[in-house]
Amino acid sequence: MVEARLAAAGSFVLAALAALGAGAAPETAPVSSSLPEPLAAAAGVPRDLLYAVLDDGRLAAQYAVDGHLHSEVSGDSHTSVHELVAVAARRAIDALVFTDHASIAVAPLLAAEDAHRPPGARPLLVLGEEAGAPGAHVGLWNVHHHSRRAPFDPVSPVLGILTGSAEHDPEALSVLNHPGWKPVGGAFYRASFFDPRLPGPKFEAIELWNGRTYLRLQTRQLIERWEDMLAHGLRPSIVASSDAHHGLDVGTPRTIVLAPALDAAALVGAVRAGRTYLTDDARIDFTVNGHLPGDTLVPAPASDEPWAVRVRGWSARGGTLRILAGPPAGNVVLATELSPGRFDVGCDFAPPAPPADGWLRVELVRRDLFKGHPIDFVALVSAPVYWDAPPLGDFWAARPGAWKKPPYLAARVLPKKSLSASTTSRLTSRVSP
Repeated sequence: MVEARLAAAGSFVLAALAALGAGAAPETAPVSSSLPEPLAAAAGVPRDLLYAVLDDGRLAAQYAVDGHLHSEVSGDSHTSVHELVAVAARRAIDALVFTDHASIAVAPLLAAEDAHRPPGARPLLVLGEEAGAPGAHVGLWNVHHHSRRAPFDPVSPVLGILTGSAEHDPEALSVLNHPGWKPVGGAFYRASFFDPRLPGPKFEAIELWNGRTYLRLQTRQLIERWEDMLAHGLRPSIVASSDAHHGLDVGTPRTIVLAPALDAAALVGAVRAGRTYLTDDARIDFTVNGHLPGDTLVPAPASDEPWAVRVRGWSARGGTLRILAGPPAGNVVLATELSPGRFDVGCDFAPPAPPADGWLRVELVRRDLFKGHPIDFVALVSAPVYWDAPPLGDFWAARPGAWKKPPYLAARVLPKKSLSASTTSRLTSRVSP
C-alpha cells in the first residue's frame, strides 16, 4: 500500500519518504516546493514526520491549526488580531480560525492584517464564528456569512444554526465546541446529533479537547463518549482548540490536519475526512498497513495475515504511548514509555476472527500536577484508522457532512414549532444509543 501511494504521487513525493526503507537520514531530505512547509519543521520537528501521501496519490502535509480563538471583537477578549497572529507564528501554528462570539466583524481586521504581510505568510487567517444558542456553542470554520437561523427553528435554535449554515455557508465546518461544558454543549453531545442516518441537521466534528484548564479535565470522559459513537458505527471528526481569549493560550492544544494544500477549503476537507490528530506537543506519523487516520482498510478475504501498525514520532516531553483498538473501546494493543526526542514503535495486529468492523487509534498520556495532585492528562489523541470487514458497508455510517447532500438533506425537515431545551433533550434521548 505504501509503495503504491509513493508511485502514484510521482514527482511530488518527498525524498524523505522514499528514503526511509534505505536507512537514509530523512530529517535533511528535500521537500516538494509545491506544498508550503509546515512551520514545525523550522521549530525542530523532523521533516519526514510532517508529510504523507494520500490514497489518491496527492502529497499532504501536517498543518497545525487552532480552530477556536477570540479577538478583541469578542466582548470577553481584549487581545488584538495582530498579537494573536504574532504569538501563533512564534508557536509554529500554520492556521488560525477566528471564532468570535456570534460575529464575523473581525473580517476587515483579518484583511488589514493580511495586507501588511507578504503573500503566503503564516499563520493562514481563516474567518469563522462561534454561534451561540441555548444549549450549545456551534464552532463554524471557513464562513462567508454571519450565522443565521433557517426560516424556522427545527426543534431548537442550535439545530436552526446548523440548518442555516448548511444553506448559506455549505463549505463551513460545523463543530460542537466544548461539549464538556454542560450548559453550552453537553446536551448536544449525543449520537443523534452526529448520525446522518437520522433526520435533521448534524454536527460534523467534536471539539474533543478544549484548552481551558477546567475543561481539560473533561477530555478523558469526552473520549469515552466519542468511542461509544464509534462503537455505534459513527465517524465524527475530532478537533482540539485553545479557546484562547488572550495571547498566552494560543495553540495549546492544537489540531494537526493532514491536508494537500494550505487553504481554508483544504483544511476543512481534511478534517471532514478524519485526517487529524490532537496534541499539545508530540508529532506522529501513524499508519496501519500503510493506511492513514481517516482511511478505511478493507481486509483481504480469508486472510489471517497480521496488519503492520507503526507510529513514528517526536516529542519534547515524552509520555506513555498507547495503541488502542475497538470495539470494545479501550483495548490496549501496545503501551510503551517514551523519552523526549524521536521514537519509532510498532506491532503486528491480528484482525478479529470472525471478521468484524472496528478501528485502531493512538493516544499519548502524560502525568502532570493539577492543584498539587498527579493526574494522567491526555497529551495526544489520533483519529482512527477504520476497517470494514465483509459484508462491506453494513456498519459504518456515512461521513458527518453527508447530511448536507441528498438524500439526507431532503430528510432534515422537522416540526416548525420551536421546543425548549429540556424538551429537545427528552426527544433526542429516545434516539440516542
